[in-house]
Amino acid sequence: MSSQFIYLKSSKYLKDNDGGSILVNNSSLPYQFINSFREPIRVNPKSQIEIVSADLNVEPLHDISPINDNDAFTYAFGSIAEEFRQKLVKIPSGVYSNDELAEKINSIIYDTNNLDGLDIHVEYDIANGFEIRFLNFSNLNEDKNEYTILSSKQGYQQTDAEKNTGIGSYDSTIHLRNKNYLKHPNLVVSNNQVPVFTSTTLSNTTKPTNLCSNVIVPTERGIDASNGTTSMVLRPIQQCVYSSTFLSGATGKTFKIEDANTYTGLSLASYTGSNSYDFQISLGGTIHYFAFVKTKAFWDTLTLPNSLSTGNLPWGHFLIVNTTDTAINTTLASNTYSLMLDTNLTGTPENDYRWKLFSTTTGNSQFTFSNEGTDSYINNKGVRTSLGNWGSAVLGLSRGECAIVGTNQVNNTNRFTRARINNNDGDTQNDVRKRVLMDYSVLISPNKTGTDNIVKVISGTQDASKVAGQEDWIDNNTIRTFNLKTELPDITDNDNIIITCSMNAWYCLDFIMGHDNGGNMVFPEGDTSIIATTNQESSFSLPMNFNEDSMPIMPVFCPSNGYVKNNQTAMIFGNYSDKLISTHSLAKLNAYMNSTWGSNQTIPTRQSKALYTDYCRDFNLVDRDVKIQCQGFSNVNATTDYTIIDGDVQFAYPIEDNSMMMKLGMPLQDEDTSRVVAAGFSKEPPKEVIADRTPFINKLNLHMGMPNVLIIDKDVEDNNDEMKFQSENEIIYNESQNFIINLSNLGKIIGQNSNTNSVSAIAGIIPSAQLNEYGNSKHYKAQYPQPVSINAKTSELINNFEVNISNDDGTPATSLRHPINLTCRLTEN
Repeated sequence: MSSQFIYLKSSKYLKDNDGGSILVNNSSLPYQFINSFREPIRVNPKSQIEIVSADLNVEPLHDISPINDNDAFTYAFGSIAEEFRQKLVKIPSGVYSNDELAEKINSIIYDTNNLDGLDIHVEYDIANGFEIRFLNFSNLNEDKNEYTILSSKQGYQQTDAEKNTGIGSYDSTIHLRNKNYLKHPNLVVSNNQVPVFTSTTLSNTTKPTNLCSNVIVPTERGIDASNGTTSMVLRPIQQCVYSSTFLSGATGKTFKIEDANTYTGLSLASYTGSNSYDFQISLGGTIHYFAFVKTKAFWDTLTLPNSLSTGNLPWGHFLIVNTTDTAINTTLASNTYSLMLDTNLTGTPENDYRWKLFSTTTGNSQFTFSNEGTDSYINNKGVRTSLGNWGSAVLGLSRGECAIVGTNQVNNTNRFTRARINNNDGDTQNDVRKRVLMDYSVLISPNKTGTDNIVKVISGTQDASKVAGQEDWIDNNTIRTFNLKTELPDITDNDNIIITCSMNAWYCLDFIMGHDNGGNMVFPEGDTSIIATTNQESSFSLPMNFNEDSMPIMPVFCPSNGYVKNNQTAMIFGNYSDKLISTHSLAKLNAYMNSTWGSNQTIPTRQSKALYTDYCRDFNLVDRDVKIQCQGFSNVNATTDYTIIDGDVQFAYPIEDNSMMMKLGMPLQDEDTSRVVAAGFSKEPPKEVIADRTPFINKLNLHMGMPNVLIIDKDVEDNNDEMKFQSENEIIYNESQNFIINLSNLGKIIGQNSNTNSVSAIAGIIPSAQLNEYGNSKHYKAQYPQPVSINAKTSELINNFEVNISNDDGTPATSLRHPINLTCRLTEN
């Protein structure tokens, strides 16, 4: 019988040709490594191997479980008075190394923290133990987002059923083009369906520009409430204006008219009379005389049917037809025919507009005038012209529970669960009054003449006895009303306008409006202004509607309806939260508490009325410069600049010296209780009884060498400017392990683990009771020979040993650190 010793070692370094160390990435783990031999080792069927000794670099372990009263902690980022939440969270039961425990705490805080710009970071190093740092940061927001339509096709005086489902019957729809592929992402919205009217269906209350029909919300991220913005650019309402030049280029082209009969191959002839017609067509032997409405001045001389006012209508879309060469009747419906342009591109051919019957003195039920060519002749002949206003639109903010699509909180059976806009009876300024039901909004509506927009800054008012979903839980309160062209005196009818909401400090916001120059998408700071703010020192101050339960804060957009399909566009962009609304919301947090503790632990299903008022001030705000990548929007291809007034938080802190707290040990001692209460926090982590855990005891602080409670108190000078805490006591461990050594490629060693009911190549077992402290590692020495048979089939040459070390539950021994030293004895019989 002969024997030889074999020394095995794990290392994360190799030696190069000069004897230097080379870091090995992922190729050698302390619990799984391969040692190769300079000369192969011979084994035969009777060979045996045993583990003689070992030096294991074992990181101590924490056994975390409710049985050990060490699986929970409480944290908060603001005081109860300021309506921040204390969250009792739980570490899943398990055995953790120091690094694993720090990582798990970090992930739990991230999963249960809905606030942007605030975090608690835990890490461990062997020199200082655990370090817990409270973080208060900004500008980590995302500019990419996804969007969907929350409600659509909402008309005048929607029915309750339409409000409940979010789908109306008004024939105005939009198309969303998400441009997340851009360096500076944005969403472009266009109208892809335009209502077609007759004299009996068009009224002052059905004019598209008087209605808010389609509401858009993000589906991926809310606004970064700590330091974010959201903006909507609106183009002026466009129409197509035609003139006598319509005949230019018409030579050789043919047109079609459909009334009681269908006439094709028609040619346009010049009008030579004196009654202001633009061309004439012979139709079945009868000359029809056609006149465009070419100016607003002429339009305003007309009397319209159905008590229509001339304001907010695309006067250039009307075409007057008479069958005799008489003066045009100023009562529009008294002409033989009046036609209105249909821009939906659904005629034949499908790439051109057509005129359709609006009113007639005949018995005909239709009169359609269209181009037979394929060159979009009617489309191209219309000159796009501003109507002089920007239609009806809304940019608002809503608590997440009323604007997250696809949750049980926003449903299609209860209108009171959703952010919404109701189109109601008009008032002295507007033909249609919009009732905007969300927490904050800026509403623009055209005045009755269509020459300006009325702007209203609106705050939602919550009934203190109700929450979202209950009938009439919210009402709207107009904070400020003004004329757009008065607020922005340099604006022209061809300018784009921009509405921006800038948020800071989670509860606070500014609304900003501005304009560019002739649609060039450059919004100079001198042409923008703050129109309302939650800063209580402002003359246009908004009440506080948000608290931590509001998160995520959801932007809500309602772009303007228009009269020209695909031409009425809006652009949306912003700085959004890095937290996904699919994982971070009040509903998700409430569900976590109920599944974890069997009760909601003070986290409600829905937000109650915010009661704290003395909060928002100037939190070191500075201007924010953003880029707008137009890519053809408003006929601009360049990337332009936009400076958002007070749109950024200076330096790194949204709020200076805000109170923060983390409770690791419970119940608190009297001294700790005084500090907690003085800083504005609750002394107890849960408000409701937890089965089998009364009183609530927790000893997580002992496992981290920390005091019971960590507090950053804005009212106490504690000289902790870094907001950092380190282990100040001995770290307590409560778990040791047995290690199973497997030599996977050596013959056919057979061992069994009854704990896992498995068979593996077990060459030795190192009981934790036989590990002795030795320097920075633990030493094991076998008390007596424990050889195992290799069971080689024949005499073999072995070039390397593959070592796998597992815990006795079969999981990899991740508590091991480099280096691992094993001494083995190989015996040949």
